[in-house]
Amino acid sequence: MSWLNLGTRLDNQIDAALRRACGVSNNQVLIVRIAGDSSPVVTGSRGGHFTKGGARIDHPSAYSRRGWNNMVYECDTRVITVGAGFRVN
Repeated sequence: MSWLNLGTRLDNQIDAALRRACGVSNNQVLIVRIAGDSSPVVTGSRGGHFTKGGARIDHPSAYSRRGWNNMVYECDTRVITVGAGFRVN
């Protein structure tokens, strides 16, 4: 294993621990590091399938009848902002 691979693996483990600490299970959520040692803050909303009225749909296939569709997909807009000096325990 090269040193570059080791550094990448450690960065991925730190990012995973930070996401777990914030209660985010999606590894596609962006982590933005800012100056300082501020604690992590999650902004944005979780994406998924919703009705046009705004209620979350857990099983989108149940709403996919031909000719009738009350379903809207919204992208995940969550971002974790954390200080570069913050350490996850």
